[in-house]
Amino acid sequence: MMSLWFQLPAFCEPSLQAITFYDHEIAIPHLELIKNARSSIDLEIYTFTDPMIRNELLAAQGRGVQVRIIQEPNPVGTVCRLFEPLSSRDPEACISAKTFLNEIRARGGVYSEFNKTNLCKNKDACFQHGKIMVVDLKLALLSTGNFDQTSICDVSHGATHCNREFSLVLEQSEVVETLHHIFEADLLGNPYDLAELLRLAKVDALTVSPFSLAPLIHLIDSAQSSIQIETPYLTDPSLKQALLAASKRNVKVYLTLESICAYSKPTNTDQRRLFVLEQELEHAGIFTRAFTDRILIQAKPGALHAKALVIDQKKGWLGSVNGSTTSLTQNREFGYVFSDPSVLHHLGSVLTKDFMAPGSTSLSDDIKCVYKPKMFSKR
Repeated sequence: MMSLWFQLPAFCEPSLQAITFYDHEIAIPHLELIKNARSSIDLEIYTFTDPMIRNELLAAQGRGVQVRIIQEPNPVGTVCRLFEPLSSRDPEACISAKTFLNEIRARGGVYSEFNKTNLCKNKDACFQHGKIMVVDLKLALLSTGNFDQTSICDVSHGATHCNREFSLVLEQSEVVETLHHIFEADLLGNPYDLAELLRLAKVDALTVSPFSLAPLIHLIDSAQSSIQIETPYLTDPSLKQALLAASKRNVKVYLTLESICAYSKPTNTDQRRLFVLEQELEHAGIFTRAFTDRILIQAKPGALHAKALVIDQKKGWLGSVNGSTTSLTQNREFGYVFSDPSVLHHLGSVLTKDFMAPGSTSLSDDIKCVYKPKMFSKR
């Protein structure tokens, strides 16, 4: 196993501050935020299946909290048409999701689909893939993970695998206010100028797709000595070129990708694409590993779903944005740039741990599924 340029630091517990970091392997803030809500909960999400979070939202409504949810209507791989009426042909999971939607509405809440026709430049290449929650107009949760059993490692409700995920709880009033304005505009569903909204807000730390590419490349271009990055995949040419350029100017780049064998047997096209990428990265001197399900999270087989950067151990970013052109330039996505030392320390230590994990593998071995899971399953 190759050695990194710094020692793996010890983990530190999250502290109460304007920005609080949560490694989902240790704790999640979701349930406590909902339990402590007093007036309002606004949630914008890609997929949402976890019963614990659903129950807490219904309980919040029971004590008079206004609950409003915007969700992606057609997540990749799902057969459930959530915003269509219940049908006897719906599978059990779909019936559960539609029942929850109807309960939220019946109790005076709002549960709406993301209006791709009006809110996307290309509705056929766009998803509401962000994961945010605004509570009482005072706190905002920004996460890499969906509100699903695998994202929060809810073993009690059927999680057989657990994702690597991170969340931030943000207390800065200008950040919370900006996320609230975006939520309100997305909920209304009419076309609006998101770029102008962000310009007027002047919250440079917040990244919002379809305008995530430029700030992330700016972060990478600013690197002087090191870049740590985790992302499920890397397919956007501009993002890849920025990493290649950083390595060629002697910045040490450490990239961890999700194994292509994680969800299904890879196609020949997938294998060829990863082979070409591996050759490019190796030629540029970028250090790479694939995150396999031999890496355990809370004693369960793990999957890499987090998207995070640490630059020179001085700046960091995490969010919902995958390394694809769609995610960077088409979807609705949210991310946040920070320089808090304790957050950087904790995040950097997790990225280092994953990169050095015995259960990780080289990309060249991953192409051949050397670490083939015992069974391929959708997570």
